[in-house]
Formats: sequence, C-alpha cells, structure tokens
Amino acid sequence: SFIMKHIEDKGKDNKFIQLPIYAMHAICQFLFDATCLRKEKPEMDHLSMLFNVSRFTDRHIELSSLINDFIEKLYKKIRDSSMNKVSDDWLLMIRKMAENNIEPFNSISDFWTELEKTIAITSIYDIHQKTKIPLTYKKNLKRNSILVGGISLSRGYTIEGLITSVFLRTTKTFDTLMQMGRWFGHKKHILKYLSVYTTPTIQNRFELIE
Repeated sequence: SFIMKHIEDKGKDNKFIQLPIYAMHAICQFLFDATCLRKEKPEMDHLSMLFNVSRFTDRHIELSSLINDFIEKLYKKIRDSSMNKVSDDWLLMIRKMAENNIEPFNSISDFWTELEKTIAITSIYDIHQKTKIPLTYKKNLKRNSILVGGISLSRGYTIEGLITSVFLRTTKTFDTLMQMGRWFGHKKHILKYLSVYTTPTIQNRFELIE
C-alpha cells in the first residue's frame, strides 16, 4: 500500500554536514521497493527517487554527495559480506523488510542477490541551474535514478518511474501545488511500491486540492 511518512520541517535549508536519518531511511525504502518492483515487472526500464528539500543549489550539491557516499558504502558492504553476516544497520533494515514481505522472491537469499544488482545500477543526479549534463531516459536501459533538486524539479519536470519522494519544499499557491503533484502521477498499477516522505503541513495542502 501507499506509504506516507512524516518528517520534521526544520533546518531544511541548513548546510548538510551529514545525511539526515530520514534520507537514509527513504533511500533504503527505495532500494527495497525497486528490487521488488523489478522482480515483479522486469519490463520496467527506469525507476526513480526524488529529493526536493531545499531551494539552494549548494544544498543540492552537498546532499547529492552525501547520498552518493551512502550508496557506495551500502554497495561495498553488501559485496564484502554474506547475507547472514552483514552487520550494517541499514542493510539489516532492508533485510527485515524482505523478511516481512518476501513475495515475489523465492527466498531471502534470492532477494539479497537482486538487491545487490539494484544498488549496482543506482545513480545520483543533480537537477539544478548548474547542471551541465541533462538527465535523459534511454530505452532498454535498466537504471535507478536518485534526483536531487529544488526549483528546477518543481516546474513541470518529468521523472520516469518515480516511486519514492522526499518532499520538504512547498508553496501555498494551488496551481504550483498541482504542478508538483504531477510527480505522483497515475500509478495505481504500482501503488504498493509508492512512498512519500513529507511533513503534515505539506500533506494537508495537497489534500486541499484533491
């Protein structure tokens, strides 16, 4: 089922010295859901995650670097240790998710193998005014994309295969809210894989325009 997780709306424009806990949790949720979704629907090429938590480009750059470090550490740890000997808290959390919902896998070992593949094809992209190479979606290319941006992501930007959103930026203008709502799209066929991490205030504003 659709997951809505509330996070505190404070300090969102402060410098990112370390990756917030909500960000790490959301990334793990994305990796778990992407692994399961690709097993259930192998025809899907692009799956995406969105971070829209600040309006400042410097914050986007800081955040994307921290996300990249986190993903690389997860990949190294899952490759260097077996499923039964892994000690990383975040990988243990993902394994717990799989144990609680093993379908469509034959076993936890089967899931673990596919999780490693999921992390291997996951890349981070900055979407802001200083971006030099635009993100493109090539057909017949399996890729998981984590997009980090602000205003550039709020103006009708098309994101293919979006299943996980970390969303702290908002507006009181209804037409802009509706434009942002395009991210969540018409995805009833994959509803159980969708997650939004946001604040109660933002959730209430979206509910007002339904």
